[in-house]
Amino acid sequence: MQRGNKIKNFFLKNKYIILILLVSLFLNLFEITSGLPYLWHPNEFVRFTLRMGKNFDFNPHWFINPSLPIYLTGIALIPYYLYLVTFNPGLINELISFDMTYDSLYQVPAEFVTITFTIARLLVVVFAVLTVFLTYLIGKKYFGKKVGILSSLFLALSPGFVNLAHYATVDIYVIFFSTLCLFSCLEIIKTKKWRYYILAGVSAGFAAASKYTGGLVAIFIVLAHFFSINKFKIKNFFDKKLIISGMIVIFSFLIAVPFCILTFDEFSRDLIDDIITREQWGWRPMVYRAWFTNMHYLAKLTGGPLLLLSIFAFFYLFYKNITDKNKFSLFLWLYVFSYYMIVGTWFYTTTRFIAPLTPFIFILSSIFIFEFLKKKRYTNFVKVFVILSILVLFVNTLIQLYGYTNDPRYKVGGWIEKNIDPEESIVLFTQQRVIWPQIPRNYNFKYDSRLHLNNLSDREFDEFVSEIKEDGPDYIILVRELSIIDISPWPKKTIFIRNLMGGNLNYEIVARFDKHGPILGKYKYLTKHVILKRQE
Repeated sequence: MQRGNKIKNFFLKNKYIILILLVSLFLNLFEITSGLPYLWHPNEFVRFTLRMGKNFDFNPHWFINPSLPIYLTGIALIPYYLYLVTFNPGLINELISFDMTYDSLYQVPAEFVTITFTIARLLVVVFAVLTVFLTYLIGKKYFGKKVGILSSLFLALSPGFVNLAHYATVDIYVIFFSTLCLFSCLEIIKTKKWRYYILAGVSAGFAAASKYTGGLVAIFIVLAHFFSINKFKIKNFFDKKLIISGMIVIFSFLIAVPFCILTFDEFSRDLIDDIITREQWGWRPMVYRAWFTNMHYLAKLTGGPLLLLSIFAFFYLFYKNITDKNKFSLFLWLYVFSYYMIVGTWFYTTTRFIAPLTPFIFILSSIFIFEFLKKKRYTNFVKVFVILSILVLFVNTLIQLYGYTNDPRYKVGGWIEKNIDPEESIVLFTQQRVIWPQIPRNYNFKYDSRLHLNNLSDREFDEFVSEIKEDGPDYIILVRELSIIDISPWPKKTIFIRNLMGGNLNYEIVARFDKHGPILGKYKYLTKHVILKRQE
C-alpha cells in the first residue's frame, strides 16, 4: 500500500513532464516507417551498419560523418540478427550476395529493409525523448520548474526537432550529447565535482563522434571550469581536472571512431574530399547570413512567434546577465551566441546544422517569458503570446506529420500500379536516388544519373538528349528535388527539361503530383513528380 502511494505521488508530482515526454514519444513515433522499404532520406546511415554486419568489418569505410551512430545502431540490431540466425538462416545467406549500397538495397527483401531501418529510427526516437527530458532537467535545476516544463514542451512540439527524430541520421545524437555536455558544464560551475568533468568529457567526445561540429561543445568545458573558479589565470589551464577532462574528450572520440587512427589515410581522404565539396558549394563564413538568410532555419525549429520571442530574449538576457551576473544564464547565452556565429555563418547551412542550439534557445526564451510574467502589466499579453507560440508549433508539427502520410511518392506508386504495365520501361530522373517514389519492385525501372551529373561534356549531353528522343523509355518520371529553374546554372539542363515538358522530345505529360502549381515555361519550377509517356 505504501509503495502504491509512493508511485502515485511520483506521478502526481511529475505529471507535466511525464505528459510532455509521452507527447514527444507519440509525435516522434507517428509514421516512423515513412517511405520504407524505399529510402527517402539521403542522410540515413543504416546502410553502413548493414554493410559492417554483412562483412564482419567494423570499419564503416565512410567518414563524411563520424561512426558512433553507426555503431550504436549496430548494437540495437544485434537482437534482430540473432533472431534471423535462429529462425530464418536462409535470409542471412541471401543477404550475403548484396553489397548494401543504395542500389542493392532496392533488391534486398523489403521486410528486412523495413525492420532494420525502423529499429535504427526507434533508437533515434529514444535519444530524442531523452533530449526533451534533459532540457526539462536543465531548466528546472537552474532556472525553476516552470522554465523546465515550458522549454521541454517547446522542444517536444518543435516541427524541426520532430522531423529530425523521424529518420536514422546523426543529428539527434549530436543534439543529445551536446545537451548532456552542457548540463555537465553547468554542474561543473555549480559543484566543481570530478564526476561532472568526466561526464562532460565523455559527452563532448561522443558529440564530436556523432557529428564533427559537435566537438565545438568541448570548448565550453574550459569556459565552465573558469566560471567555477571565478579567476582567469594561465596556470588554471593546467588544472588536473581540466586536463583529464580534455584527455577524456579525445579518448571518447577515438573509442567511438577508432578507424580515424587505424585507417588514417581513408579517414583523411574522406574529410579532404568533403571539405573540397563544401568549398565548391560555397561553405564559407558569411556573417550576414547568420542574421538574415539563416533565420528561416531557426523558424523551422522554433516557429514564427517563438523565433521573434527568442530574439527579444537573446538581447534582453544579454543585458540581464551583465547586471545580475547569473552565471548559468550567461553560460547558455554564450553557447548559443558562439555556436550560431560559427555554424550559422556558413554560406550553406540547413536546419540540422543549427539544431543543437534548439534546447537552449527554448530555455532562454522560457526564462525571458517568466521574467516578464512577474511584471503585472505584461501578464495577459505574455500569456496570449505563449499560447500562440505553442499553437503555431503544434499546428506546424501536425502539418508535417500529415505530410508523412500524404507524400506524393505514395501517390506516384499507386498511379503506376494502376496505369503502367510491369513490362513497360520506366526511367527516373532525380537529383538523388533516395528520392525515388514507391514504384513496385516487380516493375522494369531504372535510375539515370546523367541529368544530375554536372560533369558531362557538351558532346555527352547531346548524345544523352538524342538517346532520349530517338530510343527513350516508355515512361520518364521527373522526381522532386530536381528543381531546375529559369536561371539554372546549367542552361542545357533547363532547355532539355523545357523541351521534354513541352512535347518536343516525343513525350507528353500524363500525370503530375505536386503542391506548388505548374512547371517551367508557363510552369515555374519542378517541385514534386511528373510522369511523361513516350508518343509514337
